[in-house]
Amino acid sequence: MIAAWMVYCVAIAVVFVVVGEALERALHLAGRATRWAWVAALAGSYLVPAAAWLRPGAFGALPIPLARPVVAGRQATAGPIDPLQRGAVPAPPFSLGDLDATLAWAWRLSSAALLLSLGAAALRLAAVRRGWRNATVDGRAVLVSDNVGPAVAGLWRPRVVLPDWALQLGERERRLMLAHEDEHIRARDPWLLAGAAAALLLAPWNPLVWWQVRRLRLAVEMDCDARVLARDGDAPAYGELLLRVGQRRARLPLGAPALGEPVSFLGRRIRRMVTALPRWRWAGAAAGGLIAVAAVIAACEAPRPVGPQAPSDPSAVVEPLAVLWKVPVQDAPTPASLMDEWPAFLSGPPLQYPNLLRQAGIQGRVVVHAIIDTAGRAEPWSVHVIESPHPGFDQAARNFVLEAQFRPGRMRARDVRVSIKFPVNFRT
Repeated sequence: MIAAWMVYCVAIAVVFVVVGEALERALHLAGRATRWAWVAALAGSYLVPAAAWLRPGAFGALPIPLARPVVAGRQATAGPIDPLQRGAVPAPPFSLGDLDATLAWAWRLSSAALLLSLGAAALRLAAVRRGWRNATVDGRAVLVSDNVGPAVAGLWRPRVVLPDWALQLGERERRLMLAHEDEHIRARDPWLLAGAAAALLLAPWNPLVWWQVRRLRLAVEMDCDARVLARDGDAPAYGELLLRVGQRRARLPLGAPALGEPVSFLGRRIRRMVTALPRWRWAGAAAGGLIAVAAVIAACEAPRPVGPQAPSDPSAVVEPLAVLWKVPVQDAPTPASLMDEWPAFLSGPPLQYPNLLRQAGIQGRVVVHAIIDTAGRAEPWSVHVIESPHPGFDQAARNFVLEAQFRPGRMRARDVRVSIKFPVNFRT
């Protein structure tokens, strides 16, 4: 099921990319900090799957037909293991469950590799930082490097680091550069970006999370640009400084907020600075907010992946034996000795427990005979009750089998009709 949950997490992250885009637009039009849109997207990409895992009853279920059934936490074979079985049947050659061990190790190794790379980068930065010198630039204590920065280095004691060439700039350009990095420190951006890096460690295999972290970095820089311009107001000079720093392509501390972000960001940052807000901005902000809310609701309503044994209604008690194992009868359309794969239960409707029998405390097992066709459905004419503790259960059991979806039986690489006995258990 790890593969199914990975796909589910990627799908949820896709929805929260939509949330981030819509919410960022809404916040920008409302004149608010846009970083929180991507903080919310990152948080939702993890919290919704975590909630689906910890509180499965609050989410719908999507049966995964390619996963092998699991009983009591163990992977089970696809052949019948009921006491009434007629013979042993080989397991299917492959299922999604076969990938669980490989994916689990790949997950651990990728997280460990990312952690090691971050640690190595931090150690390298600490070694390089010893070569930087302290200086006072325009009355501001900074670190001066050969070609690192402009950026903010450090978490507990963040310091502005300037490249040596920045000292040759004019006083106005240096003031704008220092103002940008001071705004990063004032807004605690190093901590925010460190938290985003920690989020990557949890799911380094999810490309949408990497995209969200990238957009968070861009939003952090755009918010910082807006604060600098709100204090200074000289957009042309600031835009020219961005282009000059971008052309230098200075090396940056890993994960640090910096004026010299990737060149691919510069176009969007400058367009954001020079584009005036439209007169209909509040309508646009409301529309973006509504889209974000709708996407969040869609993510919360998305069904979680479950194995084929999951009952569709918590009040309907269908024991694992009834759900997972089908016993061939002697008059099966396909001889039992020729079967390669037995039919497997995939999903079914809520089991309708008769109210009067529930109130009376009557319970038991109904055994239903049916022929499962090549589409995985019970042939209506073949469905009849073989054993029943009370006649009141019979119709509910027949309806359950008629509406259930099975994986067809297979013989010699093709689907075949198979006769089964399907136990349906009613428990109060």
